[in-house]
Amino acid sequence: MTDTELAWHTELLRRELAALERLPHALLLLGTPGIGKSRYAVALAAALLCETPAGDGRASGRCAACGWLST
Repeated sequence: MTDTELAWHTELLRRELAALERLPHALLLLGTPGIGKSRYAVALAAALLCETPAGDGRASGRCAACGWLST
C-alpha cells in the first residue's frame, strides 16, 4: 500500500490494474465526501505513470514518473 492509498482502496486498485486493457479513457469518481476519492485517483494515476511498477502493478515510488506526483 502506498502512502496515498487507503486500506479500502487496495482491492479495487488491484482489480483495476489487473485489467488495464479494459480501463476506459476516463473515470468519474463519485461518493460521500471524505472517503478518499482524491487519494484513490492519485494512487491510480501514479500506477499508470510509473516506469518501474511493482509486481501487482502499483507505483514503485522510486522512478522519475513517481516523483512527478510527489508534493
